[in-house]
Amino acid sequence: MDVVERCEKLESEGRSICHMEVGQPSTGAPSKVLDAAVKAIHSDRLGYTNAKGILLLRQAIANSYKTKYGIDISSDRIIVTTGSSAAFMFAFLGCFDIDDNIGICSRYRHLHNHHP
Repeated sequence: MDVVERCEKLESEGRSICHMEVGQPSTGAPSKVLDAAVKAIHSDRLGYTNAKGILLLRQAIANSYKTKYGIDISSDRIIVTTGSSAAFMFAFLGCFDIDDNIGICSRYRHLHNHHP
């Protein structure tokens, strides 16, 4: 996110930036997705969903795994998020049990700091 912030600053100063940070799509959404979004907006289906995602969608994903790969997975084990940040967090947390202890080390260097 620091890279995104820096790019926005450079663009505001008139610099031309080719965005390839954080997986931002370079194209718009497909027309079927846009049509579905407009339909949802007009049908008053806006608001929060179950924390794991819409149950019917999770069931459809579970069914797809069964049909395509022969894997029987419960929809309760499927989580749908709106972006990769939450997905990374869920995947990371899924690697541990409740009483596990973990340590995370990070060497943070600010973008403006050019010294090692």
